[in-house]
Amino acid sequence: MAVHQREFKIVSWNCNGINSKTHELELLINNHSPDIFCLSETKLEPSIADNELITNYTLYRRDRTTGPGRGGGVLIGLSNRCPFIVSRINTHSSAEIIALDLHVSVCGFSFTLACYYRRPTDNQIDDIINWYFDQTCPNIIIVGHEIGRAHV
Repeated sequence: MAVHQREFKIVSWNCNGINSKTHELELLINNHSPDIFCLSETKLEPSIADNELITNYTLYRRDRTTGPGRGGGVLIGLSNRCPFIVSRINTHSSAEIIALDLHVSVCGFSFTLACYYRRPTDNQIDDIINWYFDQTCPNIIIVGHEIGRAHV
């Protein structure tokens, strides 16, 4: 029985507002050809269509529509050429997070990918910790901005 192995490339970027940086996103995609890219602090409005940002990727977004300031927002882009099956889209009410439960059809591997944003002024990480402990998949990748600077 042949075992299918494939490496996937994931790129994470705190773009601090993607509207004026679509050219930089295009360069990032063209130079690195990621299978998945994650953006934090997108500052996107729901009125901005996915195809205004990038093509050849399916985008999963959580735009900040409430709360303090005009900022935040997280996004995960999956390449249309990769064999991903999204079995669940997960957001958490108290965290600025979007997570996808992904299944790679060619090898049968499943994992959860989460993109998280925490405001620099927020000194707590209870939201991401609570989200993590609610997960059932043993394979979890968390990327994002301000994960490592929290005070517990």
